[in-house]
Amino acid sequence: MIISEYEILCDHILLAIPSLKDKSKKSPMQLINEVPPIKVEGRIAVCEGAKNPLGHPVEFICLDLDTPAICKYCGLRYIQDHGHHH
Repeated sequence: MIISEYEILCDHILLAIPSLKDKSKKSPMQLINEVPPIKVEGRIAVCEGAKNPLGHPVEFICLDLDTPAICKYCGLRYIQDHGHHH
């Protein structure tokens, strides 16, 4: 059996991104919406997706509203942690 470079690449991608193996038939936005909003100390959240080459450009997100702010690249939601005291 001959394995193509394409098949090897696909295997590496599936190992690097386990969610690609998800057979739940949910859309990417449905999956990301299952992640609860990330609480942040302060008024600005910094989102870069992942800490590896699969991330996205850094986005600074203002958290002045009472509703979660959404990263325009990956859809993660952030909210200011008003209960945090210094």
